[in-house]
Amino acid sequence: MKTKRILFPVIYFLLTVIPSLKAQQNTFSKVFYDSTAATYGYGVVQSFDNGYVIAGSTGSEGLILKIDSAGNYLWSKKIGSSGYEVFNCIIATTDSCFVLAGKTFNTSSGHTEILCVKVNSNGDTLWSKAIAFSGSQEALSIQQTIDSGYIITGYVGISGPPNFKIFVAKINFSGFLEWAHVFTCGNNANSAFSVKQTPDSGYVIIGFIENFPPIDANAFLIKLSPAGTVSWSKKYNLPIPTVCGGNDLEVVPNGLLCYLNSGNDMVLMKTDFLGNILWSKNYSNIGSSICLNCPSPKIHKTSDNGYVFLSGIGSCVKIDSVGNVLWTQSPYLYPIDIIELKDKGYFIIGNGPIFGVKSSSTSNPQMGIIKTDSTGNALVCISPGQTVTPIADTLITTSAVFTNTSGGVLNQIYPDVNIPTLLSDSGCVAIIGGIKENNPDNNVIVFPNPSSGKITIESNTPGGYFELHDISGKLLMKDVLTASKFEMDISRLNSGLYYLTLYQKDKQIHRKILKD
Repeated sequence: MKTKRILFPVIYFLLTVIPSLKAQQNTFSKVFYDSTAATYGYGVVQSFDNGYVIAGSTGSEGLILKIDSAGNYLWSKKIGSSGYEVFNCIIATTDSCFVLAGKTFNTSSGHTEILCVKVNSNGDTLWSKAIAFSGSQEALSIQQTIDSGYIITGYVGISGPPNFKIFVAKINFSGFLEWAHVFTCGNNANSAFSVKQTPDSGYVIIGFIENFPPIDANAFLIKLSPAGTVSWSKKYNLPIPTVCGGNDLEVVPNGLLCYLNSGNDMVLMKTDFLGNILWSKNYSNIGSSICLNCPSPKIHKTSDNGYVFLSGIGSCVKIDSVGNVLWTQSPYLYPIDIIELKDKGYFIIGNGPIFGVKSSSTSNPQMGIIKTDSTGNALVCISPGQTVTPIADTLITTSAVFTNTSGGVLNQIYPDVNIPTLLSDSGCVAIIGGIKENNPDNNVIVFPNPSSGKITIESNTPGGYFELHDISGKLLMKDVLTASKFEMDISRLNSGLYYLTLYQKDKQIHRKILKD
């Protein structure tokens, strides 16, 4: 009898406690980079073999990267032939494949087009499509639909007000276009950041609309029928209006959980399926500015019926089903996506280097990944975040009237597929002490500087692309340099110092921008 009483606790410990401890130890932090080109990660999904597939860009081409469950490199592909491709989002499909969406550059038209690519579990391309409207466009969100097709949204950039419009496109299982619409509400800027299918087979889109002058910037929801016609649309802001935008949303059993960005605050808003507000909570001082042509911070439902979301300035926040904070973490990178894994841990993807007090031998952009345990902890590259206490908030709802134009042309494209030269290190992304301006003999002129509105970039070297960051390193704007002169609108930015980086051929050119 004594033997049985002793063995049972030992066996129980071996079968339960040790596996649990081993699972908790399955954390890692790694950096992937190209020594000669900028490398970014923008989206991640867990693969069917418990590895991870990451979407982003390296140099001037779209990037797909596969790593195993321990973060070890398995394979990667770079896709592109026009000189500038990027993948902003990725989904795992019901047939054990992956679909990525972003943009590609059409050298004939001089505009970017929506790029959508399907690959199998080995990264082999099954089909690739480009969708074009008038102007330049980019996909920021894609979801698979119940008919095994795909719904895509993002923005269309044009010359003249409004400078940005919203597009929504539906393609079938094979990537062929079923319908596409362009929506406009604000006279200065419109952009959609996320699309989800609703239980009635329709769609709901969240994003940002702006009128100017004066600045009147609001988050919005558009509910579409299965055919893409507007069922209802509303805009949202705080009682004292500020710059407010919609980052992401989740469809929940009795409505929508919407994730909004309002200046320095993040706001969660629960609505019914007609967009009527049921409750809202404000998470102060973890917000960031809105980038109209960048992937937005995400929110995802977790297995305990709670949620995990990112702020634009580097916080990962875990909440319960009614928005109470369970924990916060601060990863040592600029996070762009976080997903819960089958072992209840989390996978964070982001970019660097980050700005700090330490100098580094590299200022080249890197992709950082962090695998945490179920409480968001890892051995390195992450630390406890600031205490966040949500407070009940009041949002103002008003009607929003969108104009709707049908259009869009689908093209079958055949981009080049190559294997990038990616390097990897264990640990964190680099920390740099700041950015110095290059010597003016780079033949790049930025004027007027300072400016309160628009800035012109003039370069004697054709091609390439530029990025604009704030002083914390947050990416605010990214676009192709389609001509020797390019006009950039900074009117919606707060007054202060910003960093402009031009990537042209094998060099980087840095400029400091002052917004009045």
